[in-house]
Amino acid sequence: MEKEEGFRICSHCGEEMIEGYCINGGEEYFCNDECLEATHTKEEITNMAIGADNSHSYWATWYKDEIKDNEC
Repeated sequence: MEKEEGFRICSHCGEEMIEGYCINGGEEYFCNDECLEATHTKEEITNMAIGADNSHSYWATWYKDEIKDNEC
């Protein structure tokens, strides 16, 4: 795949992403559950999912024409 400017890169496997997890407002990105679980414990993931850690973490889809620097 040719690299497209603006797409997110998975923090674990390094693959380009057009959808995936945005963790802590953009500090990390993960393309799938496996990559997320390789880096974070089940407890951390649960806390992110229920908002208990106030991390502003969520699943998103990014479209090239909507991507701006440093935004999820």
